[in-house]
Amino acid sequence: MNSVKIGDQEWMAQNLDVSLFRNGDPIPEARTPEEWRNAAKEEQPAWCHVDNNPENDIVFGKLYNWNALNDPRGLAPHGWRIPADEDWEVMITDLGGDADAGGKMKGKELWKVPNAGATSESGLAVLPGGYRCYRGGFHAVGFMGCFWSLTEINPRYASSRYLYSHNTTVRHSRSGHKGEGLSVRCIRG
Repeated sequence: MNSVKIGDQEWMAQNLDVSLFRNGDPIPEARTPEEWRNAAKEEQPAWCHVDNNPENDIVFGKLYNWNALNDPRGLAPHGWRIPADEDWEVMITDLGGDADAGGKMKGKELWKVPNAGATSESGLAVLPGGYRCYRGGFHAVGFMGCFWSLTEINPRYASSRYLYSHNTTVRHSRSGHKGEGLSVRCIRG
């Protein structure tokens, strides 16, 4: 697993791309919008390919609902963990704060024009895999990189981070529906 050091933290250099929990149990794949909605409704773990295209895993990794990353069987590989809000905040501060860190995090490829301020100097090379709505549709591929935090807000929502093609901001959302499909970057620990 390739990784990058940012301050005192070590982050995966690419998005998570696993279909098994750490204990070896399969994570259910939700292909259809109905399967995706049902996983959200039943609060079950699920993953999918970006745009349901397996070839996208090479570039974007998989998208996971929040129940997959919070499952006690463990989504992160051995030696890694899912980052909480505090982990994201430390990394973003080390990269210059919310207003500038996105440019340092974004890769230079695959983003729709303009890919504002992308330098990828952090080594994270974040790509715009978009997200899957809890209703099952795919959105913002090419325009957004969307990442889960392990931090729960309430029984329906969890924290997440978003990067955009049109600016260098890292947006912190406290209203990510747990049934959405977002990318996951793990942190060593």
